[in-house]
Amino acid sequence: MSLPGQNSAGPEGGTHSQVLRALLKVDIFRVVQDRDSHLTPATSRGGWMSAVCVALIILGVANESYLFFRRDWRSTMAVSRHALQMERAHFNVTFDNYPCAALEFEAIEASTGRIYEEQQRTAQITKHRLVNGVNIGEHTSGGSQAAAENENGEGCNFAGSFLLDKVPGHFSIVPRHLGGRQPPNDFTIHELWFGETRIATRDIAEGLANALGGFRSDAGQPPGTLYQFFLNIVPTSFDDGRIGFEYTSTHSHVQADIPAGLYFHHVHSPLSVMYHRATTSWTHFLTNLCAVVGGVFTVVGFGAAAANRLSRYFDKDGSN
Repeated sequence: MSLPGQNSAGPEGGTHSQVLRALLKVDIFRVVQDRDSHLTPATSRGGWMSAVCVALIILGVANESYLFFRRDWRSTMAVSRHALQMERAHFNVTFDNYPCAALEFEAIEASTGRIYEEQQRTAQITKHRLVNGVNIGEHTSGGSQAAAENENGEGCNFAGSFLLDKVPGHFSIVPRHLGGRQPPNDFTIHELWFGETRIATRDIAEGLANALGGFRSDAGQPPGTLYQFFLNIVPTSFDDGRIGFEYTSTHSHVQADIPAGLYFHHVHSPLSVMYHRATTSWTHFLTNLCAVVGGVFTVVGFGAAAANRLSRYFDKDGSN
């Protein structure tokens, strides 16, 4: 029990005084005030500013350290040195209303408009019959109108690969043997990518390597609608020796006299993209650290000096 007239320092008061004493000890913005090199008195305001300054410096140093150890992808472009080589194209498409017996793969030369026999021979196609989206087995018989009528009402998963020449042309997946029927051209492109190995998901170019992956036809299109895709294929290499391809795509859908289906028009870019991991030198890292520490200390010091001047100004006005 305290006597009358005495102040009782409770737990909250003791904690508050301890915080003030700790802040007075960390006041790093005290300056020389006389010829004897005496420093200005430590203040709780200066202690708070010092704590803010240290916290900002720690955050800045942590950010610079993270950026230093993280290796970002950088890209450069150069003239492609493999423009005349062939590459393998891979596709996987599901048609909701076209039976497997009706679907055919075709590769066309852009210059002549004729079937590209060499690409046709390299095609490796698998078809799986679908009923209400459920796989009921692989389609093994050939294509004919009778077979297509026997599979009427079914869908088809059409997948495969072929060697693609790096000259302008187009390849297509078109329905034949439908006997004049025109079911809706509803489809989903699961995969379309180029090269012997697909660029891994962790790489920056993965999205462009399978740019049409997940593309779904527009709902409500009339039967007989054909879709055209215009592909610009770009060779892509990485600093670890991997080589792949990425591409950009635009598309349109129209009603035409030719069979409805998917038509892919492709051109190869004369340029190639090269990705490499960017590293930061130690000198650059140390320079950034010095800039963070010095910059934060200077800016917070300006704030502390301004606060002290304002405090002295108002103290003088109060005394007058």
